[in-house]
Amino acid sequence: MKKELPQNIEAEKAVISSIIKASNQFQAIDDISRILNSDDFYRYPNREIYTAILFMFSEHKSIDEITLTEYLKNAGKLDKIGGIAYITEIANYIPSAANLKEYAQIVRDAAVRRDVIKAGELIQDIGYSSDNIDDAVEQAEKIIFNISKSHRHTSKIIEPQELMLETIQEIEKQYENKNTGGLSGINTGFRDLNTITGGFQKSDFIVLGARPAMGKTALALSIALRVAKKNIPVAVFSLEMSRQQLGKRLISAMSCINSSKISSGQITENEWTKILVQCDKLSKFPLYIDDTAEMSVMELRSKARQLKHEKDIQLMIIDYLQLLSSDRKRDSKVQEVSDISRQLKILAKELNIPIIALAQLSRKVEERQDKRPMLSDLRESGAIEQDADIVAFLYRDSYYNKDCKEKNLSNVIITKHRNGATGIVDLYYHFDFCYFNDCLQSSIHQ
Repeated sequence: MKKELPQNIEAEKAVISSIIKASNQFQAIDDISRILNSDDFYRYPNREIYTAILFMFSEHKSIDEITLTEYLKNAGKLDKIGGIAYITEIANYIPSAANLKEYAQIVRDAAVRRDVIKAGELIQDIGYSSDNIDDAVEQAEKIIFNISKSHRHTSKIIEPQELMLETIQEIEKQYENKNTGGLSGINTGFRDLNTITGGFQKSDFIVLGARPAMGKTALALSIALRVAKKNIPVAVFSLEMSRQQLGKRLISAMSCINSSKISSGQITENEWTKILVQCDKLSKFPLYIDDTAEMSVMELRSKARQLKHEKDIQLMIIDYLQLLSSDRKRDSKVQEVSDISRQLKILAKELNIPIIALAQLSRKVEERQDKRPMLSDLRESGAIEQDADIVAFLYRDSYYNKDCKEKNLSNVIITKHRNGATGIVDLYYHFDFCYFNDCLQSSIHQ
């Protein structure tokens, strides 16, 4: 026997009755219209009456038993909704409008439950009829996500006074945090990088580019480790290195034991004890690694949504962008990477978290006398620089210049920063541990 769909007719009546009884009807309808639409009402008469109320509201007409009756009569719907008797019943259903928003939320919750049930039926049909399993999963995921998205209340347009109040509160918060660098985003774990970025901001798409062997994976892991140490969940999608390789790097960074010794097993008993201690610490950090070698943006998006839902990840790292594949056929690698870049920016906004994508640079760097990377060096760049909120390059002069005295000095060159300053941040690279630290002296320069 099929179950009855979720509904609450009493709450539907209470919403309409509350609007009629509200001392300020226009404010009441304005508030409720952000929670409910006509389709959220299960019972046909209630749906039609609420639709009439919204129309009358748009015409700036007062709403009571008489005006509602007249409107529905002229629309030819009065008899269909139960006539004057039902209008009278519903207008006097509750004594006051005090709990209007609570009634509206009950109606909305029942509507969402019905949407979930309908989605289940649609997904079942897709499962039976679809020829392509990837398409079936994508369609099912979209159906569920659309319910989730429609259930979120949209932002309202605010008055300038309210905007300025919110802004001054945000500035005040930053002022109070000035001793901690005035961070408005996620703490990167690096002093000077925090200063220039204000931390990684929600919905930002950040591209970190470098030539091979510059240490971009090591820097990404250093950031991930520092963030996870603060009990902030981080996801790392590694398309190039295995989880075992990344695990050894994390242990090396935490224990300060040479990574090559760990990989070869040439460790002392004392070092083995240190490794076990750091392994125990690492096991408690909310750092989640996926090392699927070949992954499409669709698969990445699905996993990221799952991690956001189950682990509430606040930062996501992809190593590296050009190894992802697009879900759509493209004529060239440039078009494919451009599509991937755009999808990652959309995903950052959807999940409302910063996404860091590592990127390979073209060989043009090697052909120039000045090896410092530029925006044009982004391999198959396409729209990467357009979509990214921050574009940074990792550069180490000692890699090209053997006479360089600062062997461990690395530069993070921020060439694009949509919401802030550009510049160069100096970091110290521990080769043996594959780990980055702040330089002893604070240094941000152009």
